[in-house]
Amino acid sequence: MTDPTVTGTITTDVISAVDAEHGWLIERGDSEGSRPLYWAGPGNWWTHDSLQAVRFARNVDAFRVAKQLTPPSNGVPHRVAEHVWSSK
Repeated sequence: MTDPTVTGTITTDVISAVDAEHGWLIERGDSEGSRPLYWAGPGNWWTHDSLQAVRFARNVDAFRVAKQLTPPSNGVPHRVAEHVWSSK
């Protein structure tokens, strides 16, 4: 079963593993999808810069941490999304 809060997919035929790295990020539940806030570490620190965010190698690990974070005041759960960073 796919978790409905997971967003994004990686197309490996478009971006080769040599040219990119990928990981799972936690997006704050009350942030806009077009400009999400990413979890950047202890102390409930959030950033718009995905390069400063904590990256997880496995989505299961990101989900475990996301469930432990303080939920936003609007009650919307944090999202876990797969991201790709190109080295080019």
